[in-house]
Amino acid sequence: MHDATPTLFIVDDDDAVRRALARLIGAAGYRTQSYASVEAFLDADTSALSGPACLVLDVFLPGLGGFNLQRALASQQQHAMLPIIFVTNHGDIPMTVSAMKAGATDFIAKPVDDAALLKAIDAALARASSELRERIEMDSIQQRLQRLTPREREVLVLVVSGLLNKQVASDWERWRRPSRCIAPA
Repeated sequence: MHDATPTLFIVDDDDAVRRALARLIGAAGYRTQSYASVEAFLDADTSALSGPACLVLDVFLPGLGGFNLQRALASQQQHAMLPIIFVTNHGDIPMTVSAMKAGATDFIAKPVDDAALLKAIDAALARASSELRERIEMDSIQQRLQRLTPREREVLVLVVSGLLNKQVASDWERWRRPSRCIAPA
């Protein structure tokens, strides 16, 4: 499918935190791209991304902020499947629940426990890989459906409705046969 090294996007306004996270994640064998703000991440060209990816995102950022980025990504087809791991200094239970309900894969308090973050990253990338495989499979199915002729599509409808081959053939003949009804004189 693809052999690309997973990419971890890090969005945090604290330079020291960004560098530390990039070192930790890079040492674990992942490619990293770091951004100081939501706006910088959104301005970056990530369209060429071919493999699984994950976003390590601070909740409280100047400008748009982490939750606004989560909402924006959920509405974009390109990034809809980008798992998010939130990190924050000032999290609480309602905030965590809100982030998880909106699709975040994890919510980790700063200072970040290295093992906990790497475990969360592994889980998020497994999810991203699975969703990427599903998307590739669905795209392949859509492409094959587009190549069907109109007649093949009509037969497909009968087949997927649960009819046996004999029933499809019988229904097809009856449906396609011109009416032999003669109007009364």
